[in-house]
Amino acid sequence: MRFAAFAVSPDHPDVVATVVPLGAQAGTLAANVVRWQGQIGMPPTPENEIEKLVTHADANGLHVDRVDLTGPDAAPGTDKPKQRILAAVIQAAGRTWFFKLMGRADVVAAQKSNFDAFVDSVRFPAEPSGGTLPAASDARTPAPRVAQGAGEPGLAATTNASTPSRIHYGDLPPGWTAAANNTPPRVATFKVEASGQQAELAVTKFPGTAIGSFADNVNRWRGQLGLAPVADASSYVPKVVTLGGEQWAIVDVAGEDKPNEPGSAQRILVGMATPGGAEAREIWFFKLQGPSKLVADQRPAFEKFLETVRFGGD
Repeated sequence: MRFAAFAVSPDHPDVVATVVPLGAQAGTLAANVVRWQGQIGMPPTPENEIEKLVTHADANGLHVDRVDLTGPDAAPGTDKPKQRILAAVIQAAGRTWFFKLMGRADVVAAQKSNFDAFVDSVRFPAEPSGGTLPAASDARTPAPRVAQGAGEPGLAATTNASTPSRIHYGDLPPGWTAAANNTPPRVATFKVEASGQQAELAVTKFPGTAIGSFADNVNRWRGQLGLAPVADASSYVPKVVTLGGEQWAIVDVAGEDKPNEPGSAQRILVGMATPGGAEAREIWFFKLQGPSKLVADQRPAFEKFLETVRFGGD
């Protein structure tokens, strides 16, 4: 998911500033703050107190939400130093842009003024001086296009002009409809309706080296459901199945009902595939999110749909 990454210190190459643009899957600011807290060993802050951790400012006509988090001291007998995260969030160019510097607290502290200056220098669209970070409409990240192939509906997706690929799928399950206007990294969107409820299936593609750890993804999905991050994601071990000749890892993440709102829980069901196997250069996510009962009831249809998916073709 990284759009850009910058090493900030030759003595500490593990401390990196990252730029990540996301669409509808960005989650709330509160959910992201709680996720970042989990990454550096901080306990989650209650949602009604998150605003105390956020500062707001405007730069170059853009509204910027900034967060500065410092983790606890290293536990006795461990060699991992105290960690710190500087983050800035900007809504622009049809996306939510995350600028984050994370690493040992002393190194991050020494780079704070540089990080702040970098965020303050951002323009949309970017000018070709120093570096360019194209927005969603940039010619190098074209939107998906509808195509036809082998008698089946087709969706061509390009997140980088040099690595085009396409998916084909069979008949949609009852109550499923395709939606248009997808913005990379989203390749396709399907609305899923049943019993007066609606869920959404989002299909996204990322470079295989840019998706983070399994725990990172689990905590991102938990954050989208309003759940706190977990340090141990082993309870979410994927179900690995072969569907249509492709190996899929399926993860089920269940949310919780809101207080005094029985039946309000949301659920996320994710199918992940790496066409080409372990050496694949991209990974595909098929994420179904909606009311918990609806998503659970749709699981057989979800897996049947995955069985019809075929990857390939320029």
